[in-house]
Amino acid sequence: MNQQGQFLSVFLQHEGDLRAFVGAVVRDSEVQDDIVQDTAMVAWRKFDQFDSTRSFGAWIRGIAANEIKKQARGFSRRAAVLSPESVEAVLEASNRREELTSSRREALQKCIDELPEKQRKLLRLRYEQVVTTADIAQKLGRTIAGVYKALSRIRIRLAECIERCLANE
Repeated sequence: MNQQGQFLSVFLQHEGDLRAFVGAVVRDSEVQDDIVQDTAMVAWRKFDQFDSTRSFGAWIRGIAANEIKKQARGFSRRAAVLSPESVEAVLEASNRREELTSSRREALQKCIDELPEKQRKLLRLRYEQVVTTADIAQKLGRTIAGVYKALSRIRIRLAECIERCLANE
């Protein structure tokens, strides 16, 4: 994939988080859109400087924070931009949330890998292939209630496993 394709792919994965970050700092939706667009342009120009071993989300939110601070004087009163210190605090909180989410995702994958094949198959049917519970029951020769109960037990087991993994970090 070329650099343009790589940028577009990774940007689209993080666009929602970027918009949430900008929205937490800037109230006016038109100004939010301008900041996101300006951030995307700066990130596109500097994409060759991005260190792929680091978080793209944190990198692009940092660019957005700089754009917000740079443009803050020109915003109207209704845009209600936070102080530069507050922008930094929101940026740090967003980055910590991303780290937690990433850790949880890694723990979830580890915990799924530890499940017996039968339980992994049930999860794949329900969440990857989006098969209805009724269809799963029919396909596996089980009752609908039995499938619900099995999925519930798996979710509980995964939640406990994730908490153990995160506690061990």
